[in-house]
Amino acid sequence: MTMYVLEHRVLRGTVKGRRQRWEQYAVCGQRAPLERVLMGLGGTKEWRVRQITAAGHIFSRAA
Repeated sequence: MTMYVLEHRVLRGTVKGRRQRWEQYAVCGQRAPLERVLMGLGGTKEWRVRQITAAGHIFSRAA
């Protein structure tokens, strides 16, 4: 089963050793509702929607 997740990019570390990670905020069986939320957030590069499998593993990336 395919699921979609809405994620937010979080920067960690100091200015010199800055790293990023993605925090999951919402999971849905359909992409369209998450895309609507993404558009409401301004469609910035700090947010993304990606496809995952039901087990939670990455299936493919999408922006």
